[in-house]
Amino acid sequence: MNRLIKNYAPLFGRILLGGFFLWNGVQTLLHLPATAEMLTTAGLPSSVFLATLVGAIEVLGGIGLVVGFHTRLCAAVLAFYIALVAGFLFNANDAAGTHLFLQRMAIVGGLLYVVAYGSGRWSTDHT
Repeated sequence: MNRLIKNYAPLFGRILLGGFFLWNGVQTLLHLPATAEMLTTAGLPSSVFLATLVGAIEVLGGIGLVVGFHTRLCAAVLAFYIALVAGFLFNANDAAGTHLFLQRMAIVGGLLYVVAYGSGRWSTDHT
């Protein structure tokens, strides 16, 4: 049982984490005007370029996590990105905003775990 967990838990964890970012990135790229408007609402410049950059970070980082390619780097970039998003979108006066902030911090925690311990056995990074 322990061997199964050691071999497959990192794989499934990477697929779930990476799949989350891959899905969000594709949705961001499919809805660029809405993403640019959301960035404006958060106080950032309304820019299709910035929205495209956000989508590209999520898609490429998500793919990297899923397949285990430069996993630690992808996880570190995504952790930094999510921490920035959490800081820009945090609303302490709103219970839902606080809940979203805590969810984002949990995702950052999972990503930092990948940074610390790597991709596991089933990845292109495994030696």
